[in-house]
Amino acid sequence: MSKKDQQSWLGALEKQGLEVKSARDALQVKGWLDTGNYALNWAISGRLLRGYPLGHTGEIFGDPSTGKSFLAARALAMVQKEGGVALLDDTEGAYNLEHSAALGVDVAKLAYRNSRTVKQHLDTTLAFVKAYKDLRLKVPGIIVCDSLAQLSTEHEMETKLDRRDMSKAAELKAFFRIVSGDLFELPVIHLSTNHTIAAIGNLFKTRDTPGGGGPKFQSSWRLDLRAISKIKAGADYIGCICRAVVDKNRFTAPWKEVRMAIPFAKPISKASGLIPLLLALGVVKETGAFLEFRGDRLGRTFKTKDHFLDQDEVGEQLLDQYPEILEETDAALEAGQLNTGPTSEVTPEPEEVAEEV
Repeated sequence: MSKKDQQSWLGALEKQGLEVKSARDALQVKGWLDTGNYALNWAISGRLLRGYPLGHTGEIFGDPSTGKSFLAARALAMVQKEGGVALLDDTEGAYNLEHSAALGVDVAKLAYRNSRTVKQHLDTTLAFVKAYKDLRLKVPGIIVCDSLAQLSTEHEMETKLDRRDMSKAAELKAFFRIVSGDLFELPVIHLSTNHTIAAIGNLFKTRDTPGGGGPKFQSSWRLDLRAISKIKAGADYIGCICRAVVDKNRFTAPWKEVRMAIPFAKPISKASGLIPLLLALGVVKETGAFLEFRGDRLGRTFKTKDHFLDQDEVGEQLLDQYPEILEETDAALEAGQLNTGPTSEVTPEPEEVAEEV
């Protein structure tokens, strides 16, 4: 069908009262928000210089101390860095002023709520969306729910456990149905964190997330965090090395896996996990015990988790020497000239203590 015939066809449909447009004109994403880490950007968006998709909902889930709230706080900081508006709905009541500031959040400009029920969080989200529409804001915005697991229901609050309440899953499904359509038209992210629980009675699955199918099936992407080792300085644990697996993705192929060193009290390095990713993509080559890019020797290649931080330092040196590598890699990915990169089998790994720093 020619372009002229296509326009005639769309016009004929509109005459029948059906509002349609060409799929080429239907924007799935209103922009991208940098996660603060290039490897994580790639896992979620398929590009090193993209990140979280604006206009959609996403979920970060995992075991305790794997970096869920850390990544949520960094998302708040990145929105503020872009001149946008950030709102934290702290359902756990565990907000730490000093920790947020250390991760780059401007706490003086951060909007704060403490919802206790799904209904209260829905009212908060709808108010945020309406204000965005009324002001016709074009800057990025974010609503963080930390966490979904802590939300209760009106029925549960009223009965005080006198009667069993099974309505939370249904309410969360309704929540995502209600807000998703409005978010799709705005440069806004709804980002929620969630915990993992034991999957009782399931022979093939050991971990699950509370809240039913709402966040599972209606989030545009889901990030599974698992700690594989700890980072220790003296007698103190100061961070962890996490495996991040995108187990659902509507924008690129799912099951992309990256590994990152997440510090507890400062922003993550943009280069953390970058070298293993570039090796898997075929951008950086491995010659014996050394890495090479364009024939230049970069540094040693490290195979064990004990030297993960050393490999990140090589990644930072690479970005300093060749900052153009990011745009060149994204262009090659766009053209389909690179490997798809590492994928995950999502198998548990033993936890180890990393080399002291």
